[in-house]
Amino acid sequence: MHITFDGQLTHEDMKRHIEHHFEMPTNATRLYITFEHAPHRVEGSEYANQISLSLFDPNGCRGARHNNADQTIRLSTAEASPGYVAGELPAGQWTVTVDTH
Repeated sequence: MHITFDGQLTHEDMKRHIEHHFEMPTNATRLYITFEHAPHRVEGSEYANQISLSLFDPNGCRGARHNNADQTIRLSTAEASPGYVAGELPAGQWTVTVDTH
């Protein structure tokens, strides 16, 4: 299964939590999320764009990783990317939240 969310962030999206929902199928054993954004720094800005990803399963938070250059999330029953919790992947609605700083 492959799910894609596309979009564009603007200055008005600063300091928001933008949710994207997806359905985890029954008996899933791995989750792989990639996230890309550009530009990493707006021309003339003193600070880089800071984006974080938070992940929630139907039972609650599975983790977050803030201001990390590698915005990939790998999750399985046995392993997880730093900042996330490994374990069973319950079927149902999951949410990945894009936190804009």
